[in-house]
Amino acid sequence: MRKYIKSKRNLVSLIFMLMFPGLLFGGGGFIMLGAIIKGHLVGRPEEAKVYFLVILLLGLFIAMWYATLVKWPAITIDTAGIRFRLFFRTRSYSWNEISKIQLTGKRKYKFLHIVVPAEAVTIRLHDGREIPIWESNYRNMPALRLVLQRAAALLKLPDNSMKNLDFSKVEKEAGVSDMEVGTGKLYKGNYLLSGAMIAIYAFIVLIFILDRMLFSEFKKQIWVSLLNWTILVVVCWPMTIQLYYFEITNHYLVVRHHLFWWHKKNYAIGDIMELVVEAPGKRSNSLRIITNDFKTRIYTADSIRAKDWPEFIEDLRARGLTVRDELFGGLGH
Repeated sequence: MRKYIKSKRNLVSLIFMLMFPGLLFGGGGFIMLGAIIKGHLVGRPEEAKVYFLVILLLGLFIAMWYATLVKWPAITIDTAGIRFRLFFRTRSYSWNEISKIQLTGKRKYKFLHIVVPAEAVTIRLHDGREIPIWESNYRNMPALRLVLQRAAALLKLPDNSMKNLDFSKVEKEAGVSDMEVGTGKLYKGNYLLSGAMIAIYAFIVLIFILDRMLFSEFKKQIWVSLLNWTILVVVCWPMTIQLYYFEITNHYLVVRHHLFWWHKKNYAIGDIMELVVEAPGKRSNSLRIITNDFKTRIYTADSIRAKDWPEFIEDLRARGLTVRDELFGGLGH
């Protein structure tokens, strides 16, 4: 039986995070560096201030890449402890150094001068230090959390023996069911007047106007219209994912979608570990569902009015669910 688990980085998110400083500073810096080299070759050296600007741009590029990568160390968990490896440096912590493992919760994600709350596992050491493992950075975070949950339980035992730490996977996927669940109480609003739909209306009008203008300008070439409406779909797709709403029955929390009426996810009440009411990235109010196997999914519900959320939260708690209300009842409630 395997006695360790290794993290798997979310490469799509990592590449996206690295592209921003790469394009913003790295691109300009390398282009100017190329121009300087070319100028020397043809006998026209650039002024000193140009050299300074190149050094500044490339310095910012390196600093932002490093600030990003330090949040994405390779993690190994085994019976000896937890290891974090980044570049040529490895930090190891034995289980005897760890006092507590907090499996869910928000921490301040700092990137240069930008600070946003983000979900993370927090490893607390006996010397008071805290080490976050950011949820969005690893695609096998549910498996990591599951092993850490077992480790946290063993830490509470008198002998604190990790030789029995279980690294096996959960065979059954908790939380989602396609069976009939009956009808319950709906929590939704008028989505046609929601902020997401108003933005979609605006983009449709804008694309329609551009399409009429460019269609005649390019002599009615069909590719122009196809390009415009493709842009519309790409731009509006992030708006459509804010149009979820919810239904609560005796045994299920059901997630539905205003536009995609065929979409339905049924979460059994007993399979839900925790619910989080939040507004990630300044988006509309959302519900994060964390199941017992630590699978996480966030649903943004732009149509539900702010005054209806407290009633929704109380209804969830009445079903015995743990709700972390970060919007209406204060952090940690």
